[in-house]
Amino acid sequence: MRKATGFTLIELTLVLIIMGLVGLAGTLGLMDAVNGYVRSADTNNMATKAQITLARIAIELTNINFGTNPLAPGNGITASTATSITYDANFGNKNAAQTCCVTTAGNVLTRNGANLTLNGMTLCDRVQDFQLRYYDNFNTAAQTTWGANSRIIEATITLTGATIKGDADPNQVFTARIVPKFR
Repeated sequence: MRKATGFTLIELTLVLIIMGLVGLAGTLGLMDAVNGYVRSADTNNMATKAQITLARIAIELTNINFGTNPLAPGNGITASTATSITYDANFGNKNAAQTCCVTTAGNVLTRNGANLTLNGMTLCDRVQDFQLRYYDNFNTAAQTTWGANSRIIEATITLTGATIKGDADPNQVFTARIVPKFR
């Protein structure tokens, strides 16, 4: 009599079930890795967006045109609140030829819904909160409007984290302190 060789049907079925479970576990692990990458990329994009926005705000607010008397009312900053600022800016040297100097008046930096805008143009989206604080010195208490002795503007942007598969990332807060040029 010949001895039977090979696998039984039960053995083959068990191997297929085990391979399916291992494949499922591997797929779930791969999905977690992909979700982690997507979250990381989104957080990186959000941080880059905030840094670019704060750099643009710093350029704008550094070049506020205070003229010869920065303490004169309405000179440079014409309106300010905790969430918006209206100002006149001067880019370049006022004493140089006019081609080197760009002067803009009535600039408005404000939050409009989920967007942060400068003169109606979107600087940043996914903005949950935008705050401006004004300081006389680096170690003084914050004020909600620009005063006669104010010298520093602090801009804070809170961006909404992404929601991936119903799980929301935490919001991110970015802050910059800007010292306008008093020329």
